[in-house]
Amino acid sequence: MKVKYAKRTSVIRNAIFLVMLSSYFLFILKSLEIGSSALRPVLFVNFALENKIFIGLSIVTVLFQYVGNSLAKFFYWLTAGYVLANGFIIFATTFDKPILILTSFYLVLTYFTFLLWNREMKEAAYQPNYYENSIYKKSHYQLPTVLNSPSGRSEGYLTNWDEEGCFFYSEDGVKGQGIVELNMEYEDIAFKCNGKIITRYGNGVGIKVLRSAQNDQPGWNDFYDIISSRGY
Repeated sequence: MKVKYAKRTSVIRNAIFLVMLSSYFLFILKSLEIGSSALRPVLFVNFALENKIFIGLSIVTVLFQYVGNSLAKFFYWLTAGYVLANGFIIFATTFDKPILILTSFYLVLTYFTFLLWNREMKEAAYQPNYYENSIYKKSHYQLPTVLNSPSGRSEGYLTNWDEEGCFFYSEDGVKGQGIVELNMEYEDIAFKCNGKIITRYGNGVGIKVLRSAQNDQPGWNDFYDIISSRGY
């Protein structure tokens, strides 16, 4: 299933960060190899023109992350691997210790960036838990939920949830984007919380719960604790 990410999510920021970091880092390595300054814009333009394959690979990585393609992880490491291979090759020919240190730092940074991205991708807001063309119910536990947004009201139910957010499905689809209000009811108790739509899939949306000051009405944490204790 291909989940469409809303714009300006951390997933996209991570992808762009990797591309910008990788591009400039590789440029720095090439500059150190030839003994030139890495602060000259003209040289960076020439570098981009000479490394069209790498730039193209970087763009593909961002696009795959944007559309939620399963190949995104492969291209993530392919991009990082290209930079690392160049770094170690340059070190092997120059034995320049700063290049080895920078390459090792890049390896650690890309690894931890991947861990953060991979962890985020496992959150409920990115996992609908249903296939769009399925003729069966989208969720075994049909927890009734109402989504209110500036574009209108949508009635549906949750198909996935965790401490950070949920995935909401409506037969009629969900219009609008941005900040929304979720209203759930379980065992005659009403719950309410605010969230932000960050993904879309079919007639459903992934919602990141916004943490706000606790009021008299039970919120998302209370709702999640109760349904988790019931085995949902």
